[in-house]
Amino acid sequence: MTMYQVEFIRQMPGHAEPAVIDTRTMTAVDLDEAIHRAGLSLFTNSFRVKPETFRIRETDGAIVF
Repeated sequence: MTMYQVEFIRQMPGHAEPAVIDTRTMTAVDLDEAIHRAGLSLFTNSFRVKPETFRIRETDGAIVF
């Protein structure tokens, strides 16, 4: 199992970088499973501000998706 950090993000007008709405840590067998689970979370979790998409980081901080 690998630890991944999922950042739910939304592009904000006038900003080059997207705003991170929420961050969740998850374990998954591989990146495909992490992407699938993050996609499900995007539609099933409640957020104060609705994110547009997500990005996934490995434990070393590199963005992998």
